[in-house]
Formats: sequence, C-alpha cells, structure tokens
Amino acid sequence: MAARSSQEKAPQTVTAMRAHQLLGHPSYQALEHLQDATTGLKIGTNGKGDPWTDDCVSCIQGKMKEDISRRPRADKACRPFYRISIDIIQLQEHGAVCYNGDVWALHAVCEYTKFHEICTLRSRHKATVVPAIIRLINKIERVYGYQVAIVFMDGDVGYGRAEAHLGSSAQEELSSAGIKVEMRSPDTPAQLGGAERAGAVIVTVARVIRIHAGLPKALANELVCTAVRLLNVTPTKALEWRTPQEMVTGIRPDLSRLHIIGSRGFILDKHLLRGDKLEKRTFEGFLIGYDASNIYRVWIPTTNRVIRVRDVRFIDELYKEKPSTTPVEPRIIETVHIPEEEYDGDTIVVAQPVRQRQEAITTPVLPLDHVSEKEYDSDTIAVYHTVRNNQLSGS
Repeated sequence: MAARSSQEKAPQTVTAMRAHQLLGHPSYQALEHLQDATTGLKIGTNGKGDPWTDDCVSCIQGKMKEDISRRPRADKACRPFYRISIDIIQLQEHGAVCYNGDVWALHAVCEYTKFHEICTLRSRHKATVVPAIIRLINKIERVYGYQVAIVFMDGDVGYGRAEAHLGSSAQEELSSAGIKVEMRSPDTPAQLGGAERAGAVIVTVARVIRIHAGLPKALANELVCTAVRLLNVTPTKALEWRTPQEMVTGIRPDLSRLHIIGSRGFILDKHLLRGDKLEKRTFEGFLIGYDASNIYRVWIPTTNRVIRVRDVRFIDELYKEKPSTTPVEPRIIETVHIPEEEYDGDTIVVAQPVRQRQEAITTPVLPLDHVSEKEYDSDTIAVYHTVRNNQLSGS
C-alpha cells in the first residue's frame, strides 16, 4: 500500500551498482561518500555478485575518451556564483532535432560550487541565446540569492556582435548589468576549461543513461537536463565529497525518490469516464527526468510527448526491456460481388463502405450473417448491429 504524501519517505536500501545507476553512473569514489553527503539512500555491502562501477558496460561504452592534463586556475572564485562559465552544446547532428524541436543547450557551471544550470534551445541565434543568458543570471540572483560578478565565455556566434539593427550582444547586456565578461582568445578552447569540461561531463552522463535505458536520441534535450540534476546531487571530489546542491543551498539532497532513468511507469489516468468502472486505471510511460522531488518527467512513446506527473508507480523494467507487441492485422472484407438476389437492400448499403475503410480498421469486424431472428431475440440483434456499425465508423 502506498504511503501518504505527508508521511516521511523511508530510505531506499540498494546495492552499489543500483546506486550507481540511480545517480547517472558516477564514479565509485562518489558512491563511497554518498551516505555522508545525502539522505534517503542506503548502500548495502559490496558482496559477491555486486560489482563495482568499473564493471559497468554502459560506462565503458559511454565514457571512453583521451586523457588530457589541465592546470587549475590561479585566481579561483571565493564564493558561490562569483564566477560562472557558460558554453553552448550541440545536442543533435546536423539536420536532426529533439522530439520537441530543440537542437542546442546553454549551460553554465559555478567555479566555486561546481553547480550546473542548463536550458535547451531551438536555435543558436543571438535573439534566442542572449535572453536565455539573462534569464540564467536572474534565476541565480532570485532563486539562490547570489550576485554573479564574472561571466567567462567564448566567442560563439550565438552570443552575437554589437550591431544596432540586431540588438545588443551578450557581452553588452552583461556589461550594462555591471557583470564583468571574460572572453577566451580565438581558437583556444582550452582557456574555457571549466565550461568545456562541465559540458563534456553533462553529455557523457546523458549518453551513458541513454545507452543503459535504450532510450531514443530524440530525448537528448531531456536527458542533458536530467544529467545536470543528477550531477548537482552527486558528491564531488573537488568539494571534499560534498554535493554542489549542498554547497549552494546548505541542505543535503534527499535521494529517497530517485528511480533509474528509463524505468517503466504506470501513471494514474485522471481522464477516465466516471461510468467506466472496469477499465484499467493507468497508462504507461518511461521516466526521463525530474521537475521536483515528487514530480517526474515521463515520456509517452505512443504519443511521443513528455508529461509532468506526480501519481505514478515505477517498476524495474527499462525501455529497452519493454515487451514487444504485434499489431492486430485488419480483417479484409470482400464486398466486390453482392448479388441482390442473396442480400436485402439494407445489407448492401451497410457493406459497401467497408472496403473503403478496411485500412483504418484495427480490429476484426463482426460478420454480416449469423444473426438469425430464429436464434436471437430482437434486443440481441439490435445490440449486434450497433456494435458492428460502430466498428465500421471507427468509433
């Protein structure tokens, strides 16, 4: 029986590998510090049959890269959001788009807390990117209560140039708000180290959880947002194994309501007819993200839509493990030859449109004959013809 929402959620007791999957495949060092940095999740012993994350095939497939040595900045930030780095990520290959038309993501990372923020965009034009940057700065100031002093970014075309007929550039907008803008030199992406590395981490986490769940690439925009949310509640070595969320808010994140991304979910159907007492009470979808601790983002494959739901029950069955379904072949009704001497006029009138609609019929249509007044009463015959007419009309 489900617990009431007013009751405190009991901590989840999971294996190290399941905790690794719940948090978007972090390192095993992060898992060792998870219980000290968060609440709501308890990791059992790493006994036989519970491999460490080095054996995770999804991580091997999604995280393989070159080893590059980088030196840290000499002038580090001294408080949250004193300096942030921003960058633009391409989510889809040229010509492809996400399920809702998004192609790009604007992300920012705080140098001091390693806290990530992200939003997805449909274009990289200045008219889209610059307002997104301003919204990001406003969110940091109003939601988290910190003033941004320095913004570090590259010369991406999306930030724009100062041209009167095209409006202000990102640099002008930020400078007018009293924010210092640091631009990297042309053709030197290594100077944007923080944002470049953060973007690579976000994409890597999104890639790994997509591979593990078998989700389509068209959900890339949702998965990068989910990756950011998981990274913000994962212990980080640079923060002495505290979480970025705790560094910003002062509160340890509660992980008791986490589920593995891609899990099959049963959502309460609130649009059932009141008189339909015997219909199932749920419809199905797959978890792809979170909007709050008890509000989930669920993808519905049949409509290719993402909805926000609270009343949902998840089971440990990923999208790639969903049972296959075989469509019902429509029954083709031949009505080419209908001799008038064998059928009455009403039968011929009803049967003629069947041939034109047969491609739209997804269930077998009741036959024309086998309803004799000698075997059935008038009420039964009337119900039979009503059902058949509804099938023919697509009701």
